[in-house]
Amino acid sequence: MGTRVETTAYGAAALNRLRDVVAERKRDDPMTPVTVLLPNNTAGLAARRHLAAGLGDGRPGVTALHLATLPRLAEQLAAPSLAPRRPATRPVLAAAWRSALGEAPGLFAEVAEHPATIQALAAAHTELRDLTGAALDAVAATSPLAADLVRLHRRVTASLASGWFDPTDLLRAATARIEADPGPVAELGALVLYLPQDLTRAEAGFVSALAVSGDLTVVAALTEVRRADRAVRRSLELLGAGLPATADPVRPTATRVLNASDADDEVRCVVRELVGVLTRTPAHRVAVLYAAESPYARLLHEHLAAAGITANGPGTRPVHERAVARTLLEVLALTDHDLPRADLFRALASAPVRDFTGERIPVSPWERVSRAAGVVRGDDWAQRLTRYAATERAAAGAENAAEDSHPGVAPRAVRTADQAERLRESSCATGWPSRPPSRPGRDWPRRCSSCTTRCSARRTACPVRSSTRPPRCGPRCAGSRPWTSWPCARP
Repeated sequence: MGTRVETTAYGAAALNRLRDVVAERKRDDPMTPVTVLLPNNTAGLAARRHLAAGLGDGRPGVTALHLATLPRLAEQLAAPSLAPRRPATRPVLAAAWRSALGEAPGLFAEVAEHPATIQALAAAHTELRDLTGAALDAVAATSPLAADLVRLHRRVTASLASGWFDPTDLLRAATARIEADPGPVAELGALVLYLPQDLTRAEAGFVSALAVSGDLTVVAALTEVRRADRAVRRSLELLGAGLPATADPVRPTATRVLNASDADDEVRCVVRELVGVLTRTPAHRVAVLYAAESPYARLLHEHLAAAGITANGPGTRPVHERAVARTLLEVLALTDHDLPRADLFRALASAPVRDFTGERIPVSPWERVSRAAGVVRGDDWAQRLTRYAATERAAAGAENAAEDSHPGVAPRAVRTADQAERLRESSCATGWPSRPPSRPGRDWPRRCSSCTTRCSARRTACPVRSSTRPPRCGPRCAGSRPWTSWPCARP
């Protein structure tokens, strides 16, 4: 039982070293269990594919291999002991911070309502969760702002403690279980900590407990650049594992330097190189890195598309700038103003949307019908569209009964009435007109449910507004209970 450290470079060298370590553990028996602890799921995907190609013995495949991140393994070991508490997801944490700021904002009063404040405080909360009580006191003593931050952090932690748990709770509970009963560690087999980065104290304590109860090998990648390796060296110190004296990783260096006149010429040179590289190297083993998003991200996407090369990477446009997302946000914003007609159709014209039946919304005909009916906002959608549809049907009936009826007038009036009724049904089904005042947090489930069904071409849930099922609810309705009782609607 103990910890052994093996150093390597990043990239293919690290994958090969991992393969050698796993092969060494399985040398005597291919069925020997090995657990690889990963820094993240992306690294796990690359490691799984590399190990699946074989362990260097000429045979593909590997068995009795378990790959997991540290929080995931801690969840498998300790989650049952934390029941009935539930995971504190990001929305839950954000809601807790929003509630704490609403009750006692302190120095954050002027920015308590800003979304960026919640994001920043939630990120700080995650870092502070790793500190001890004495360390939190030391942080609070540095400045009034830090004192208020620690005060709110302790308030949020206390409010979540009874019903929720976070990764830090999982890691500490898993560490306590292993220390009390090392039996579960034996079932994991040989342990390999692959490419540890900046481990928290809770993660380091969990790994140390695993090392006491089992055989642990750390595959650490170094660049021999002090600043770049600072997090890895600190993590090894937390584990009490020093670097071997023979550690001499190979530092990757550039083999070619290309000169270009401008950014566009640089990207063209890269794409020409890619065309040749892809003829001899699998695409998933090729990466293009750039120092600044502007202008290289857009130029790379354009030139790669022109060359017919499919790439996987961050897009050049954020989601909130895309048509569907923009339409959704605009329609959600209209609910605070009783769904004004002009703003609604301006938003619906931004992207193709569908109604609850899955049919495409005819924006132009609906806009003409609502204008002719005199719809402005609120109750107009139900009252004036009903009256307008009845008037059009009456006009169609009178036209059909007339001795000198004009061809096409009656059918056009019937079509207009049908459009008015369909528009009325779709607008009233959302529950927007004539809605009673409600808390913003509790109004989101109905808003999102309605807009999601419009954009997804099929109805997935019914925005229930009362304790009874509306007449138009389909078999997939969310239920007969009021939407305010849904878990996501609770403050």
